[in-house]
Amino acid sequence: MRHRGFGVFWIAALAIGCGSSESTSAIRDGSTATDGPATDRGGGAADAGGGAGGSGAGGTDGRAGAGGTAGADGAGGGLDGAAESVDAPTADMPPYEAPPFDAGASRWQIHFIGSGRIDDTASGNPIDLPMARRLHVAMLPEGYTQADLDAGTFDMDVERWMTEVFGIEPYTTFQQAFVVWKIRVASGARIAAADPQTADTAFKLGITSDGGGVGGAGSATAARVWDALKDFPVAITSFGSGRGSRNLVAYMHVLDPRNGRAGLSGRSTTATNPANTSERVSLAIALGRAHEFTHAFSRLSDEYLEDSNTNPRPNDQTTTSSGITNVVASPSCSTVPWRHLFKGTAINPSGDQLVGAFGTAMHGYHAELKCLMNGTHENGKYYGGNGNLRSNDRMCNFCREMTAFRVFERSSVLPDTATSLNTWINNYRIPFFSRYGFKVPTPVPQTSSDGMAWWQPCTP
Repeated sequence: MRHRGFGVFWIAALAIGCGSSESTSAIRDGSTATDGPATDRGGGAADAGGGAGGSGAGGTDGRAGAGGTAGADGAGGGLDGAAESVDAPTADMPPYEAPPFDAGASRWQIHFIGSGRIDDTASGNPIDLPMARRLHVAMLPEGYTQADLDAGTFDMDVERWMTEVFGIEPYTTFQQAFVVWKIRVASGARIAAADPQTADTAFKLGITSDGGGVGGAGSATAARVWDALKDFPVAITSFGSGRGSRNLVAYMHVLDPRNGRAGLSGRSTTATNPANTSERVSLAIALGRAHEFTHAFSRLSDEYLEDSNTNPRPNDQTTTSSGITNVVASPSCSTVPWRHLFKGTAINPSGDQLVGAFGTAMHGYHAELKCLMNGTHENGKYYGGNGNLRSNDRMCNFCREMTAFRVFERSSVLPDTATSLNTWINNYRIPFFSRYGFKVPTPVPQTSSDGMAWWQPCTP
């Protein structure tokens, strides 16, 4: 055993090995739940993966066709080279064919359309979501010239997004609730390393001076996003109270001129319609795809420690839909919003040294050492190694649960945001983990890149 201290008590033990499997424990009745099956500011400038892609015109598996094959550009991707394997869920609902949807004269095209049928976790019955209540993702191309669009580059980048995002739970389980749209808006030139953007691009997105990251996404970008959305084929619904669109999230792919495909270290933000400031849409930009999308879709925070980001949310402000988050100010066992996942609970009767309160008083605390929502930044200063604590293909148990909650809330299965979180906690939480399991990665305690195992418990 080794001990390290910087304001809290840490227990570190040498790792025996870095396995890649993940087990699932059932709750209450002892039955085995079916298991479910990659960078924001900490994203890294290069995309190391993507996976096999689309099937060309006509498409398969709900895809409308991308005009070509996405190519085999390597498994994995993003920062975390050690992938954790998970099993695909077993479908137990009858097959359902979605009716065709006519987008009319809109510039938007469907890349993937889910059937709309998902499992109501609380009742076990299927829900058939109408088109207006499905979860729409609007794909935007920044820095793609007409030649790039004609070559299918944007289509292939969208397909890479599909492979990455829907390869991680709970997106895999609830994929049929989603519709992925794309619009081919050409840029007059590829991006320049300038903020504000000086090149004639479609969305005038600022780029950092080194050309490796996203800079400002100001009013010029927001205006062009909303211009693209003006003929979106489905009515965009709103959460109200300034929270923005409910059934729509936008994603902007940025073509990196250095490699001729989507790239750059990304971020997420909100685009406000300058013509109507009550209209807002969550916007995820660039790499990593699943990390940034989860910021925008699930309203989750970065879990990496960043010395310039030191304002975590107080625990007592996380009891509502608008306040719930994965990073909080106090490690108190009785007030962290993931306390139902501690060892000895109904959901986690025996899984020790996985769910705790990792972080510092300055940066805030999160549930597990590693997660899709983690990254690098100053992690190495506190946890050693290269600081990379991102799991590219796995959310921690709490982030996975909160993303599932947003699926049901954004699709209006839980329509009232004043009560939606309480309804989830009372009616959905236990059935969710009973059905889809409490996921335990290997090894536990989890390890940093230098092989050191870390366990940081909550405090009484």
